[in-house]
Amino acid sequence: MLKNRLCYFIVLLCVTAFYICFNGYYSLYAFLACLAMPVLSLLLSLPAMLSVRLDLESPEAPRNKGESFPVRLTARHRSPLPCGRAWAAVSAENLFTGDRCRERLEFTPSRQPLAVEYQASSDVCGPLSFRLSRAWACDLLGLVSLPVRLREGGLCQTLVLPNVYRPAMALEAEAAPEGDGQRYSLQRPGGDPTELFSLREYRPGDRVSRVDWKLSQKTGAVLVREGSLPVSDRVLLLAGFDGEGLEADACMDALATLDHFLAAWETGHLVCFPRGSGLEALEVLEPSDAPAAMRAVLALAERRQPPPDFESLPGGAAHVLYLCAQPDAGVLGALRDKFPDARLTVLRCRSGGPLPQDAEARRIRPGRIAQDLEGLIL
Repeated sequence: MLKNRLCYFIVLLCVTAFYICFNGYYSLYAFLACLAMPVLSLLLSLPAMLSVRLDLESPEAPRNKGESFPVRLTARHRSPLPCGRAWAAVSAENLFTGDRCRERLEFTPSRQPLAVEYQASSDVCGPLSFRLSRAWACDLLGLVSLPVRLREGGLCQTLVLPNVYRPAMALEAEAAPEGDGQRYSLQRPGGDPTELFSLREYRPGDRVSRVDWKLSQKTGAVLVREGSLPVSDRVLLLAGFDGEGLEADACMDALATLDHFLAAWETGHLVCFPRGSGLEALEVLEPSDAPAAMRAVLALAERRQPPPDFESLPGGAAHVLYLCAQPDAGVLGALRDKFPDARLTVLRCRSGGPLPQDAEARRIRPGRIAQDLEGLIL
């Protein structure tokens, strides 16, 4: 727009000089026409400039790190008169690492929807949130611009998944420590009739022996008792995303790699991470649970150390892995009090910091997760 204004100013100077030097009707008409052109351009473009509407969308399907994907901006206006050029600033923020960037798009809206795309990508995992931060519409001559009214809540997100590496790791053949090593799943029913999971209506194929006749008589519907699913969590994965963006991304890559390895071996485990004022625990019982668990971590986890309160977690884990940028003394002490007989492994991004004498420590570095986890025994 600055270029257009400079060009118009030069033309206006030339017409003014022509009017001063040449005393005639032609010079007067040219001078008046030059003065009227910006006003006429604004009057013709104003209805379209005020009715411009913008919509932003990005792919809903998750993407891998480094993979490019299109972000589409759709522009239109409702006026039968034309509109000049328009600009829009698209802000992108990684809600997990906090990284931000901005892209500027230029287009000419019309009454028919116009789609403008640009390729976005991210080298770190997390939900990428896109929104229109600012937009302007110009008149036909590009001399006057007006801000475009943006819709509230016009956000779109694309999830960028962490990398899953396949280092040479092993699973130690040992039973869970004595104590409360077995529990019942809170998400899935099972075949243990001694522990009630839920009551549901009868479906064809259910055993008649599982029908609760007393409750069915009271409610008027045939109700079936579902047993609970006994599970034993051999491994507990505790993630603390307390570091910078690349450190949190490295912890997420390590967590996804460990989760995928344990799920592939059908080893039940818990994935814990800080959320709100407490801990969120996700149970992974089979390979199909692992991708959903990692997506939930990216969507819900907070960038801080986990609180040192593990009373809500079941005991009896054989191995506890604590992933963080720098280990916290309070968290380590609470882990040892909650799981006194379990092996404790600390996977940290930075060297140094307090560690219990019986804990194993490994350093994980961004871009070297496969090498750093090589030879780990779970």
